[in-house]
Amino acid sequence: LMTWRGVFLLCLLVLSVSAQEVTHADVDCGWMGITEQQCVRKGCVWLENFPGPWCQTADSPYIPSMFELGFDKLTDEQYATLQYAILSFFALSFAVLFGSSKFMINAEFIVIGILFVLAWITRYHNIEHPKEVVFDEYYFGHFANSYCNGTYVFDIHPPLAKLTHYFVGSLMGQKCTMDFHGKDELSKYSDYDQYVPYRRISAFFGTLAVPLAYLIGREFKLSVQASVLLGAIMLCDSLLLSETRLVLTDSQLFFYIILSIYCALKLWNSKDRSFSRNFWTVATAVASGCAFCVKFTALATLGWIAFVTYLAVYTHRKPIGILRCFVAAAISAVVFSIPFYFHIALGKHSSDADWNIDLEHQQLLIGNANYNPRAVPPSFISHLIYLIKRMLEQNAASLGDHPYASFWYEWIVGKGALLSYSEHREDEDWHGHIFIVSNVFICYSILLAFFVFFPIAFTMLRGRVSFRLSARETHFLKTGFLLFLGWIANLLPYALVARTTYSYHYLPGQFYGMVMVCLIFDEVPHLFFSLFFSGEQLERILHKARAVVAILLFVGLFWNYFYYSCFSYGFGLDNLEYSKRKWIVSGL
Repeated sequence: LMTWRGVFLLCLLVLSVSAQEVTHADVDCGWMGITEQQCVRKGCVWLENFPGPWCQTADSPYIPSMFELGFDKLTDEQYATLQYAILSFFALSFAVLFGSSKFMINAEFIVIGILFVLAWITRYHNIEHPKEVVFDEYYFGHFANSYCNGTYVFDIHPPLAKLTHYFVGSLMGQKCTMDFHGKDELSKYSDYDQYVPYRRISAFFGTLAVPLAYLIGREFKLSVQASVLLGAIMLCDSLLLSETRLVLTDSQLFFYIILSIYCALKLWNSKDRSFSRNFWTVATAVASGCAFCVKFTALATLGWIAFVTYLAVYTHRKPIGILRCFVAAAISAVVFSIPFYFHIALGKHSSDADWNIDLEHQQLLIGNANYNPRAVPPSFISHLIYLIKRMLEQNAASLGDHPYASFWYEWIVGKGALLSYSEHREDEDWHGHIFIVSNVFICYSILLAFFVFFPIAFTMLRGRVSFRLSARETHFLKTGFLLFLGWIANLLPYALVARTTYSYHYLPGQFYGMVMVCLIFDEVPHLFFSLFFSGEQLERILHKARAVVAILLFVGLFWNYFYYSCFSYGFGLDNLEYSKRKWIVSGL
């Protein structure tokens, strides 16, 4: 362990010391009035708008480079995220080295605790910034405040996440005084209690998702090291991190979706007619109902769970009975419906959203021009069906052009960045941005994992004629194909529908790809080393090999997290530092 720490710290020290202070005069390669053509002909580099000589020597440290470290010029915010990256690297390196040790008491709980603490730190860091309404906080903050103020709410998504913001936010001291639909294009918050409690709720769900990912890896029968890697990937995912820190609903959606997957895995591995099977049946139903009541897009994963359950893919004992499936569906429907009761009960007064409903329902709203105190309200079921119908109609009508709309084939390669916040202080050379976009490192790892899986899988299937597949190989094939199915099922709707789509729609589908990365991480070393070793010797070699690969992957993950953290946290950089990083959001 000291060897790993020593090497990393030595490299960090060398890189930091080697970054020497260079003056503008040292890199000046031209003269007053030199043109770009003259500069290039001299073999120099032209840096237009640089606050110094525009024509600089080819080895100038001021030339933008995605590989330049520049530890001597870090801002306070960069230094903080560097500390988080180093802390996470060493903590998770410790986990992959010793997490499966027989001599470590309660190793699983320690790993889960490490992931939770790291997720909490990275999600809650400086969460009050930016101190203005960011992106769809304009809508979701307004909806939560409307519940608080008793005015009518209409949205194309079901109400659970917005009600959660309202109910929990109220317990945390949220003030419902902010006018999210103010006249100013970018409304400023005047009080932390107007928005920080709402953001903390989003961050909490994003925090829980990280250790939950580790537990899902273990239920998929991945090794401790592969499961820790899955947690690390979740920790560093810029798409989830950006969504988690704002008054948005996708962190809740994502949490409930992966919670549904976890509960389903526990259900599939339970014994028939046991308390465990009954418990996980109810838990899966409740989690699925919650996911569907945040956004209808959860249907892709719920369909995936139903498909796997029906085929009894993972049930090694008696399959889940059809009657039990119907009971679970009924429980899920009830859970889905309950938030609508509060949605209807809280929205008694007229608002600017009245136009979304017909006259029959407008007459129930106090203050509406069509209000009729003698009107008989419809039954809850009929009101529920009407609201769902209107939500789906309005959802389908979301066809307008948006400057930051993107397509599924951009998401899978880390493109289609959505600019949700931008602030420039020209006098300070300070430029802050928040982009909602996937981590490029993670996106290409997912594509590589799928590319590696299929040749291996097809070779195994071909070889089954001569050699019977082992239980491990069968599990690898089943899991791999089902992960690919889950990935496709969450992308296909956005490829087929005409509505406007955005980068955050990739969150659920991306998770299946993350698990695939960890599946390949587990299986490829086993396939190779099992040719030469077996038994305990094989396990020892696999442990060492996976530890080395995991730590190397951590270097890439946490460097990527640190270097591009400015686009998740929104802290400012000078124009030169921003220009080094903007390639990652070059679609804008």
